Amino acid sequence: MPYEIIPKKKTRSISPFISFSARGRVGLNQAATAIMDNSAGEFVLLMWDKDRHRVAIQPISKKDSRAYKLGRAKSSSMVFAKSFMEQIQYDFNETRTFPAEWNDDRGFFEIEISPDCIKSSRAKKAASNGTRRLKQ
Repeated sequence: MPYEIIPKKKTRSISPFISFSARGRVGLNQAATAIMDNSAGEFVLLMWDKDRHRVAIQPISKKDSRAYKLGRAKSSSMVFAKSFMEQIQYDFNETRTFPAEWNDDRGFFEIEISPDCIKSSRAKKAASNGTRRLKQ
């Protein structure tokens, strides 16, 4: 059977998405980067709401000891955030992409993270499943 050329498909979203990579990077797609560009922030604060499993990414223009440098490419941006992911116990063994919502009032992106992506949540879930099995 002869080889067939498969055309390249471009998948671009007009909605903001944030990816958490297996290498500990947080990537912002073109739509999210465009919103960040409007804020003119060179750095970002990464925040974690443990109760709601939500991450917030807030652009800031001045350096802060808690801030991460925002790296920019042609149409995307990224943050090296392995230490943040380790602190919130995010399982970054695989790359996952999440929809992001821009909160105009607070000036940051909000991303809901599935509890399955948090190591401590999975451990609690496994423990409670084991307890239920014992009771049955």
